[in-house]
Amino acid sequence: MLPSVVDLRAHIAGKFEGKTVTPFPSPHLIISDFLPQEVFDQIQRFNPFMSGRNRGKEMIDSQMMKKKRQDTPYDRRKQIDIEKDDINLDAEGERFWAMLGEAFMGDDWFAKLVYKLYPPYFDLRFGECVLEPQFFSRLRRKLVVQRHDAGFRIGPHTDAPHRVFTAIFTFATRPGFEEYGTEFVRPRDPLVRCWGDLHHRAEDFDVVKVAKYSPNSFLVFFKTRQSFHSVKTLIADIPNDRYGAQLAYYEPSGGIFRDLSRPDLMENRTQAPIFKFDAFGRSLQLTRK
Repeated sequence: MLPSVVDLRAHIAGKFEGKTVTPFPSPHLIISDFLPQEVFDQIQRFNPFMSGRNRGKEMIDSQMMKKKRQDTPYDRRKQIDIEKDDINLDAEGERFWAMLGEAFMGDDWFAKLVYKLYPPYFDLRFGECVLEPQFFSRLRRKLVVQRHDAGFRIGPHTDAPHRVFTAIFTFATRPGFEEYGTEFVRPRDPLVRCWGDLHHRAEDFDVVKVAKYSPNSFLVFFKTRQSFHSVKTLIADIPNDRYGAQLAYYEPSGGIFRDLSRPDLMENRTQAPIFKFDAFGRSLQLTRK
């Protein structure tokens, strides 16, 4: 029997109670045993990638990667958009994923819950706009189910400038692959920051913490200039191809505000970072190309 949206939301709200965001190295929160066990069991039962009907679309196909000179192998990340109803399962499976989509995205309930978790971030970034009833409807959102082919990796990055927050749900079937979760990394040069879009060299960062790829774990983190995170290269035998989901909220292209000054921080014009190092391997300068 499928849980109701009301019951699932009550459970999730309870998991957030008393939790505080960890500010360093960048603001984030990790919660274990996040979803009700019966919901997690259904996620395994209705794994859309296992049905054979839909193995997911490449996040960025290889042709577009070449055009953009993209180094990160996004063609190894396959995903299914929940809101576009691309699940392609039997009727029961379709109803289950529709229920999850409604629970998290209906009337922007989850985004409002995340706001209550960490108001200072939203208040500082958006000001009094967050008090408007229609504020979250001004933002865009996307909920996707994901799997990853062996060899997928992401170098340290802070996400695109228009990202607001990202929630990651890990659907690992068993322990043993915790190290393949999201790595929170710190630049070795303490004065390095990045507005976003670019991916950087792993050797210029230290791994501070790993949001483990473990069964039914949850992570939410917030976009800042220091929110560097990465994923190490995936091996071939991770069960179910590193199965999980991601819900992201972000500003529309160009941002929600009408800026009266330049530069427009919602538009990245940098093509590639150039690091210079001293004799001790410390970064001296970050220039633009």
